[in-house]
Amino acid sequence: MASINIGGENAGDAFYRYKMPRLKARIEGRGNGIKTNVENNVDIAKALERPPECAWGHVLKYFGCELGAQTKFERESGNSIVNGAHDPKRLAELLEGFIKKYVQCYSCNNPETVVKVKKENISLKCKACGAVSDVDPRLKLNTFILKNPPDAKLSKAEKKVKKMESERLKGLEGFKEEKKEKKEKKEKKEKKVKKKEGEAPTAESSQAAAEADSSGGSEDEEEVVWMTDTSEAAMAARAAEQLSSATAALVTQGNVEAEREEERRRKKKEEEARKRAEEEEEARKKEVEDLARKKEAEDLARKKEAEEEELAA
Repeated sequence: MASINIGGENAGDAFYRYKMPRLKARIEGRGNGIKTNVENNVDIAKALERPPECAWGHVLKYFGCELGAQTKFERESGNSIVNGAHDPKRLAELLEGFIKKYVQCYSCNNPETVVKVKKENISLKCKACGAVSDVDPRLKLNTFILKNPPDAKLSKAEKKVKKMESERLKGLEGFKEEKKEKKEKKEKKEKKVKKKEGEAPTAESSQAAAEADSSGGSEDEEEVVWMTDTSEAAMAARAAEQLSSATAALVTQGNVEAEREEERRRKKKEEEARKRAEEEEEARKKEVEDLARKKEAEDLARKKEAEEEELAA
């Protein structure tokens, strides 16, 4: 089956990665029972990344709204019927209008969008740029979409992101609880040490205090949360530290070779410019010499002519 780019403005782009099947329609029946069967409507709906039941319903209903005809989808056979005889070119034009209004992002024209229905408003959320585009509420198809909204099921990628976020939050809560337990343990030990300090200082109490101090210090060290500096200067410094001597030598050698190559090119350009200047100077000198010789010849001719006139007189 022949594929075309999604969106008329991308028709000439051979490397465009969003494709859909070319619309195929067949006129069936005769008389009052004549109808048009959009044969690959289901494949087009899947290519537009819409929930199948919702998408082919919306596309088919859009044809009906624009053509003023009744539509019907046969679930068992997969036939998409539009009453009346309609030219496939006309249906393709209508499909392009549906894509522009209900599929492509209004900001970046990317077809990776999700239909969102909130109260009486319909919007398209772009997966590429994140823009939320409001669909014109005056469009005829809006009433049908509001009555038959798309399923609010999450895609696999969205489910994965949501799961990772929940795991991160659980880990953060566990870290907070562990930190709280350590703090309570430390406070209990400090109270115990203070209570023993109120009594006579014996060898056992001194040893207990020392143990408490050491354990408290270790807990303080455990509570320290080390952060990584992610600024550009810090990353550049770490990258410079990680360079081995051999790598640094290679980098230096590469810089030296680049500078030498640049110097060679500069000298070559200067030499070419000097040669052109010399050639122009030689041409100018030659031109001056030719003019001088021509003038001298003219003077000689005039002088000879004058002598001949004198002799004739």
